[in-house]
Amino acid sequence: MRDYIRGTIVAGAIGDAFGMPCEGLTRAEIARHYGTVTSYRDSLYSRHTKGMKRGEYTDDAQLTLATVESIVEKRTVDIEDIGRRFTDLYKDWPAPVPGTTPNDSHPALLGKGAGTASGAGGL
Repeated sequence: MRDYIRGTIVAGAIGDAFGMPCEGLTRAEIARHYGTVTSYRDSLYSRHTKGMKRGEYTDDAQLTLATVESIVEKRTVDIEDIGRRFTDLYKDWPAPVPGTTPNDSHPALLGKGAGTASGAGGL
């Protein structure tokens, strides 16, 4: 069972890195900028991930890992612990768009509604 769980987490990070340059783009924008995406690409057009290099994964993979680590360590779903881990990640997160700070791109953390956040971290 552990191998399946590990495989799912790794596969999610791989898929996240594969789709990273297209995050937030419409189907038409993806077709215009990249054609058919068949390999890892640098992010050149996404306002969420612009400047990230091919193979880097976004906050989606990092937040998944933080959630799983919390559940494993606490042996339950502890929303407060998961929230703390998310906040800790974003405190040191690199700015995903050149010329911005992490908080510029993460309005949900500032109580300003939902936002999409991206950045590179380490699994």
